[in-house]
Formats: sequence, C-alpha cells, structure tokens
Amino acid sequence: MIFVFVVDTSASMNRSFSGNLSYLESAKSGIEHFFKWEHSSSNRMNNKYMLVTYEDQCYKTLLDTDNDQVLLQEVKLLQATDLSTAGATFGTVLEYLDAYRRSNSFDTIGRGRYPADSETTTIFWFTDGSNFSEKSGDKWVLSDELHIPRLQTPGQEFYHEPFRWDQRLFTLWMTQAVHPESKVPQMSTVMRGEWWQIPNVKYLMQCIDNCMHYKHANVHPFAPICNAEGVLVNMIESPVTATNGPAPVQTLMIYSNKSSTHHFPIPEAYWVDAIAPGPSNILTIPPRSAHPTILYTKRDDIYPIPEGFPVDRFSIDQKSEIVQELMKQKEKISWTLFVQFSNAAQDFGAPFGTLKYSESSKTVSMYLMPYNFPLLFAAILELRKRSLAAAAAQNIADYVRSVPIYYREPLRRAFAQINIMNLWPTDIPALPTANPHIDKYYMETVQKSTIMMAAVHKRVIASRATDHELLRKRSAANPLGVAASLSPMLFENVFDIPREALIPALTDLRNALRKTVLGPSKRQRLSVLEEGAYLNLPPP
Repeated sequence: MIFVFVVDTSASMNRSFSGNLSYLESAKSGIEHFFKWEHSSSNRMNNKYMLVTYEDQCYKTLLDTDNDQVLLQEVKLLQATDLSTAGATFGTVLEYLDAYRRSNSFDTIGRGRYPADSETTTIFWFTDGSNFSEKSGDKWVLSDELHIPRLQTPGQEFYHEPFRWDQRLFTLWMTQAVHPESKVPQMSTVMRGEWWQIPNVKYLMQCIDNCMHYKHANVHPFAPICNAEGVLVNMIESPVTATNGPAPVQTLMIYSNKSSTHHFPIPEAYWVDAIAPGPSNILTIPPRSAHPTILYTKRDDIYPIPEGFPVDRFSIDQKSEIVQELMKQKEKISWTLFVQFSNAAQDFGAPFGTLKYSESSKTVSMYLMPYNFPLLFAAILELRKRSLAAAAAQNIADYVRSVPIYYREPLRRAFAQINIMNLWPTDIPALPTANPHIDKYYMETVQKSTIMMAAVHKRVIASRATDHELLRKRSAANPLGVAASLSPMLFENVFDIPREALIPALTDLRNALRKTVLGPSKRQRLSVLEEGAYLNLPPP
C-alpha cells in the first residue's frame, strides 16, 4: 500500500488550534501518531510513504518501510509559510502517482483492467479548510473551490480524471466551527473517500486510531480504512431488468492486491480491435473513467463452470446494497455482469463475470471469467458428449474469433490448463495479444514515464540532502533543546535582508531574542530523534 500525507503549509496553519498547538503542529502530531501504529503492525513490509506540502507544490518520492524515519524527520522541518495552493499540489501528487503506476505497468491500456494490477493508495489531507490560492495570469486570486489542473504526465489522455480506481482521498478538516461552510470535502467525495471534521487534537488522535483499528465509539471513521486493499467500481443495474427508470450508481470495492489471481480482466468500454491511426496518422484512444462502470442484471442465472477452468474470485464490500439484496437469493444464483460498448456491436456488451452468493461462507463474491463465458462454457461442457464433440469444437473456434483481441492470451493459458489447446483455431495466431497500435503507443508512454520518474528522484534526492543537513546542524548545535538560530548569521541591517528571506530572518530574530535553556523536567520530554543527538557531540 501507499500512504500519502498532504499537509497544508499555508500561513493560516500557524494559527492556534487546540491544546496550545497550532494547526500545523496538530497535523505533525497526527502523522507521528499514524506511524506509532505502523511500527506495531506486522503487515507493513511492502508499504510506501510520501510527504507533500504546499511549498511550490513540493513532493517527495516514495519511501519504503525501512526509510519511514526519513519522512518523520522531514515532518519536523515543515513550516507554514506558503500560499494555499492545494489544487496545484494535488496536481503534482497525482502526476507523480500516475507516472509511478505507468512505469510499473499497472495501467494495462487496451487490455482490460485487472484488479490485481493495482497498488492501493490512501491519501490523507491535513488542512484548516481556508480558501485556495490560484494563479490567474500573473496574479494570485482566492477561490473557494479546489481546481486540479490537467495532468502533464505521458499518457494522461488515457483517463478522464486525474486519479485512479485504487486511490482514495481522506480529508482531515481541522475546524472548530459547528456548521462549517466550505467545498473542501468535494474532492474526497469524487475519489470515493471520506472527510471528517476535526474539532480538536484529541479527536484527531482518535480519528487516526480508528483509521488503523476501530476503537473509539462516535469518532470517524466507523471502520478501519488503512487495511483495505482494493479497487473501486461503479455498479448500475442494467436497463434490461431495471423497470423503475434509471437505476442509481453504487460504488463497490473489490478487495485485491498484487498477490490476487490474474486470469481475466474487466473489459474495456470500447471495441479495442477497431482502434487504428486516422488519416493524419494520429491515434485516438477513448479515455477511461477512473472507476469503470459495470452493469448487472437482477436475473437468477446459474452458470456451471467446467472442471479445472481458471476463474478469478474476489471478495467485495459486504455492506453494499447490492450484496445485501443478493444474499436474499437462493444458493448458486448469480447476477450477470456487463460493460457497455465492450463488444463489436457497441451495445450492452457480452457477459464477463458474475456476482454470486455462497451459502457456505455467507458472503457474495465477484467472479471474473472469459468474455461471453456462457457461450464458451456451454461448448466446453458439450465436448464431454461424444455425439456433440465436432459441433462443440467448431463453436469454440467461432467463439475465439469473436472475443476482443486482448482476451486471446488469457484464453490460451486457460485452454492449456484444461488441455484443449488442440481446439484453438489455426487462423488465430499467438501474436498479437493486443491491438498493436495501442500497444506501441502505450509502451512509448511507459518509457517516458520511467524517464520522468528518474528525473524526479534525482531532484528530490538533492533537496532531501539539504533538508537532512539542516536537521543535522540543528541537532548538533542544539543537543539540550536550546532555541538557536538556523541561519549562519543574523543581518545587522534589516535593509540587507532579501525579500525571499524575510520570514526565515524574522524567525531567527525571534529565536535569538527568546533563547533559553530547557530545564531538567523538560529534558525528559525530548523526542527519540533529539535524544539520539548525543552521538553528534564531541568526545569529552
């Protein structure tokens, strides 16, 4: 899993919030509290972390589990001196994650969507909900709406939205207003996350507790979110069975991770085989929605699966209305799944999976199977009847010719597994396994994304080295907690201070004026990082 911490570092975060802490100090405490839980977890070996601020939309590259102390050190250095550029900041975060996904081949464009090709990303946004700053020409203007600019990453045109189906935003809105008025929660709603109003620091800590492991009643969230890995899809009842007008859209989580089975995809919402360059040699690929829309029919269907045939079975959110309704059906009853426009006729598409209730486990699961699987399964079952074997073989060959091109490779693997490769039609070659025009263009974007990632890493490593040197000097010069200036000198003439150094210089002057030594009682409250500063002291 990936955890991203977006911290509002606008100047308004310096205001006092709760418990003698500012908004920024409260956000820092929340992140540190999160890692207390993480360090006690046994399921964090592959977790990655990312810290983001409003400082020129500064984002840090992903850090693995062994380097989470680096992020905690960077948290200590955060200062609230920036404009409230939340929109641009989220733009750079999502650009980085988009390039990361593409360089790791999570976006199988033109090959359908595999739930296992994902890395669940949980984004926490700590903010006081102040108005947003946006650039209009050469001027900065205030706005009460969050506008995320269009991504600039290679291949961004593959999607309508800047986010993806494995990413959710959770907003920790620190405000003491009883009925706050702001459009801060909108982005969380669009990304199918949640937002919580945080009235004080105590509630913030309890909220973090509940994110990791539910333990506080009447505190959001009401179920842990940091252990839920999966992707989000939109479910709509098919017009074939929806008799009361347009059915509402329901969001459903499919629980999956990199170790999940990877046999068959959710089909693309267009006929991939027909995509080709236009008269000007320009390739136009229909963009995806971040959350694919799946139609389901409320029909009591039963589909016997041939013995040994591989299928993908995924657990889904058991609290959804669809699941609750399907649980009332009899054992073995399935509701069939479709993706509109996925077939050559560009209509409601052919079945690609089912929702099925299991009486033994008392749960509903999603099954992903071959495209138009009822036709294939019926033909395979007919093979056992010798009198129908010849007709069944012809039906299987016709079936293979009719499915989208990107289903050929998974079908060949499935045929080999049940020993019927001899029925594969001779006029269908092993290659290509996808639309060659889409594949070529997609691989070009993967290469460009990899180059972009390398450049970002190089730039951030240099920035991180500067930050760590600053922290080292602070610890070495101030082992006992003496408030000392971080600048090499204080300006004797205020007119010598450059404009961009006004705030740091003011901080240095304030620290020099209030320089004190911590008493013995306060020394017992030093953080682990500060306690370890004795290693940097010269020997006696």
